[in-house]
Amino acid sequence: MPSPARRPLRPRVKFSKEEDELLIELKEKRNLTWKQIADFFPGRNPGTLQDERLLDALKSYEDEKWRIVAQRVGNGVTPMGCCNRVWELFNDDLDDASQFSFSHES
Repeated sequence: MPSPARRPLRPRVKFSKEEDELLIELKEKRNLTWKQIADFFPGRNPGTLQDERLLDALKSYEDEKWRIVAQRVGNGVTPMGCCNRVWELFNDDLDDASQFSFSHES
């Protein structure tokens, strides 16, 4: 029996600044549930609203994380400089990943 067809992905529609502000107001200040908040956003379901809030929180965390890292490194290193350097180091490690053996491989 074939697998069920995947639902087509809809393009992600970005929230406007006003929608972001309303979302924050409803969740953080009024403490509404995601289902209640969805009533304020026609065409969006509670899951997409949570995703938007998650992405916003992640971006805020990322910005703060790199600021803290740059402060700890010191010597005038910028947050973006730290982020870029870590990206370079990570990608170099990926290029050399063939040298590592993993426990599930024989």
